[in-house]
Amino acid sequence: MKNNIEKDVSTFYVEIKDTKSLRRSFLESSRETLQCLKRLDAYAQLRKEKAQHIKKLRTISNSINKSVEELQNKLPNIKMREETKPFDEAVHLHKKRKKAPQAPAIKNVTINTRKKIATELEILEDELNSIESKLDTLSK
Repeated sequence: MKNNIEKDVSTFYVEIKDTKSLRRSFLESSRETLQCLKRLDAYAQLRKEKAQHIKKLRTISNSINKSVEELQNKLPNIKMREETKPFDEAVHLHKKRKKAPQAPAIKNVTINTRKKIATELEILEDELNSIESKLDTLSK
């Protein structure tokens, strides 16, 4: 019976030719596996550092939010003005000017409201027309 087992065991051996190249390929694959494990370890370490930085950033952000809240509580409550547009003198003069009563002949000359921005020349002409209409009303 022992002879049968020994014969069976001997059939499991396979002859390997060129053992040096096979050994080299095994060692290279082992080296690549170790390099992958090192990169994985470095990646895991980087993730831990990232988590620590995020935790630190959250604590700093929370303390800033608390400080801002305390500051807002200590400051008086004041309503803020709405944001103003940049000052355009020509448009500002046009809006401030009061419309004077005009003679029927001059009523036909008006600024086209569909235009977005009136030129300076148009504004000056309108002011001239209003002055002339005032002179006409005074002379009558």
